[in-house]
Amino acid sequence: MRLNSLKLTNFRQHANTEIHFETGLTGIIGPNGAGKTTVLEAIAWALYGNQAIRGNRDSIRFMGAGARAQVEVELDFVLGSHRYRIVRALTSAEVYLDGADTPIANSISAVNELLQRRLGMTLSEFYHTYFTGQKELNVMAAMKPGARGQFLSRVLGYEKLRIAQDLTREKRNRVRASIDGMQRGMPDPEAVLRSLAEAASRKEEAEARAQQAAHRGAVRQREMMAVTSTHKGAGVSTIAAGLASSLSETGDGRVLLVEQYRYPLDKRLLEIPAGKLDVTGEADEACARRQRTAGSARAADGAAGRHLRFPDRVPHERRGRAGHSSPGRAHRRRHDGVLPER
Repeated sequence: MRLNSLKLTNFRQHANTEIHFETGLTGIIGPNGAGKTTVLEAIAWALYGNQAIRGNRDSIRFMGAGARAQVEVELDFVLGSHRYRIVRALTSAEVYLDGADTPIANSISAVNELLQRRLGMTLSEFYHTYFTGQKELNVMAAMKPGARGQFLSRVLGYEKLRIAQDLTREKRNRVRASIDGMQRGMPDPEAVLRSLAEAASRKEEAEARAQQAAHRGAVRQREMMAVTSTHKGAGVSTIAAGLASSLSETGDGRVLLVEQYRYPLDKRLLEIPAGKLDVTGEADEACARRQRTAGSARAADGAAGRHLRFPDRVPHERRGRAGHSSPGRAHRRRHDGVLPER
């Protein structure tokens, strides 16, 4: 708090006195009864009202003033970041903030409550700290050290610092407890490192397998690209690396098969005509046609070739009851040229 100016009108010994407070110390000098203490009393009255004066309110009127003369004190001061101007009279009071023309409080009770809240101390605390009369310092001297320290801490604003320190300490403890809880809930750092190392190893293995699979796929794709399929009329020729086969289909739904004896199985099998690309200079498709032609010739001779008809779909139950064929008869039927649908 810093005082700027004080104006007294008909207040005790002062009919019309105006004081401007400069920076630094201000000394008030005068003979006894000149009104030195009255200046301090006028400041207290402007801040706290009638409870701050000696006697009653009528006793503060200047003796030379008339009964209807205005008794007034105007105090201008800075508190914190704001500037206040108080105008107090015997029956009225107003407070103006930061040079405004409209008061922020305009009654005695409202002004008293506002100023005490803004100052943060009662009249008694104000008198015993910032405003101390002669021979009144013994009040603090009579206090015990702890009480005096708390009192001065409160009135000087140190109490707010203590409260802020307590709040900061509590918040720090809460944050520390939260950190401890999170650390306890976290896995062991070494275990995390091991897991990361294992995951990296598995990733490398998976990438290696993926590369191998991609390589195999590329190789297989190149092999498939080497296979050429041609569809001409009723024949289908397939040429693979070093081999050629031919599947011939007639117009009535029959295909040409060749009966071959296979030593490893010790039986004769019905197979699609196929052979090796073993004729020098022969094209792949020419080899396939040759195999198809040879199979057709053998079928025409009736030696080993057979034309098999694929019948329409017949329920399996119906085929099983028709004639109750034995395995031998079914084998003969298959060689007779009819293959049941599976």
